[in-house]
Amino acid sequence: MHLVAHCTELDTSVQRKGVGMDGPVLLLDRPVAAMTPGAGAAWYQALEQTDEKHEEGHKRHRARLDGHESRIESLEQAHADLQSKVLQLSGRQVSLTDIIVPSKVVWAIVLSAVMIAGGIWASTSELRSDVRDILTQQAASAKMADERSGSLKESIADAKRLQELQRIQLESLTKTVLTMQRR
Repeated sequence: MHLVAHCTELDTSVQRKGVGMDGPVLLLDRPVAAMTPGAGAAWYQALEQTDEKHEEGHKRHRARLDGHESRIESLEQAHADLQSKVLQLSGRQVSLTDIIVPSKVVWAIVLSAVMIAGGIWASTSELRSDVRDILTQQAASAKMADERSGSLKESIADAKRLQELQRIQLESLTKTVLTMQRR
């Protein structure tokens, strides 16, 4: 490699060669040996290390790309196989006799239906029982209230009769006292 101390031109041909750098590369006038000993060697070493890193990265990316390309090819083949199977199935008539349902699936469907029906029955029968209990309690409460109100009415009627009796007795006593005073 010829590294040079002074820049003379920009070269974009490196990109065409496939190095993959983002931009032009500087070309220099003089070889590295013509530069000062310390600066040129450090530059040259840094440049070689950068070049090695780029080469390693390029190899890694190339290997990944090759892997992706082989994966794409296998996916394309699988897609073609599936597409041919779909075309074969699309031309075939399907009848109910062709459909085979495993016995486990049938049992699962039957048991699910029975469980749902049992749940509905259990919840509504319990609900009916609860409603019946509430209606019975309301009827008993109403009957007790009627009995209480009947007994209260009788007590009030008895109190009115007693009061009337006491009034009559008082009048009778008053008449007796008045008649005795007049005599």
